[in-house]
Amino acid sequence: MDVEQHDDVLAAVSHLPHWLASLYVEHVARDANADLNLQLAGAGFGDFSRIAQGSVEMWRDIFFANRDAMLRQLDGLHDLLGQAREALRLQDEAWLEEVLAHAARVRRDWGEQQKKFQGQGKA
Repeated sequence: MDVEQHDDVLAAVSHLPHWLASLYVEHVARDANADLNLQLAGAGFGDFSRIAQGSVEMWRDIFFANRDAMLRQLDGLHDLLGQAREALRLQDEAWLEEVLAHAARVRRDWGEQQKKFQGQGKA
């Protein structure tokens, strides 16, 4: 793969998740109910936010070093969030169900591929 594709792939599956986890935790912490949010937070919060505790300096440097790819990924996510917001506003059940089903299918398929890959390394 060429350098630009490499940067885009890493931005999509490595850098963007850290960015999102960090922004999500910041969002929860800035909320008017921040203390209560954190008191009642459960496994979902813990799973989603775990990577936000990474090295500040390292991730700052990664985000700036891969700035162009991060901006492309953020633009794509911004567009999708806009669609999601509009679907919620319009109560578009079909759009929401399609996205939820597709995301669940992609995640399940990825998990199965990971199991197969990990099984290949065992003798």
